[in-house]
Amino acid sequence: MWTRIFCIESDQTRVERFRAWAGFHTKIFQVRTGGEAATIFNMDEPGTWHGVMFEYDLERDPLAGHVDGLETAKKMLPHLDREVPIYIHSANPTGAVKLEKLFHAAKFADVTRQVHSEMTSKDFAQFEERCLEYWVR
Repeated sequence: MWTRIFCIESDQTRVERFRAWAGFHTKIFQVRTGGEAATIFNMDEPGTWHGVMFEYDLERDPLAGHVDGLETAKKMLPHLDREVPIYIHSANPTGAVKLEKLFHAAKFADVTRQVHSEMTSKDFAQFEERCLEYWVR
């Protein structure tokens, strides 16, 4: 069994860094656009994901057009357990704050906001541990 983290991030280098930090029991699934993220969450069963990582500035979706991280998060809210750990790693300060406010207003219990460039392997390990705790509860 794997701890599954859903990572909404258009920069492959960042995702590779997260994967390098991840433990052997963790799989990071990457999507690059808001349209991909919303489509997958609409199809998945609740509890499929043990953690979600959010970027605000996403690639343009060929079908949905430009959908930013906030619009994506709003579409995903009905499908997310309020206990699942959320990590906002966006370098866009305004967008990151908007995401954080959205999750707090929706009563999510575990929301972390930290710019990806300041994130360390220790920070990731702490998030990963919370994802594992969520999964085994």
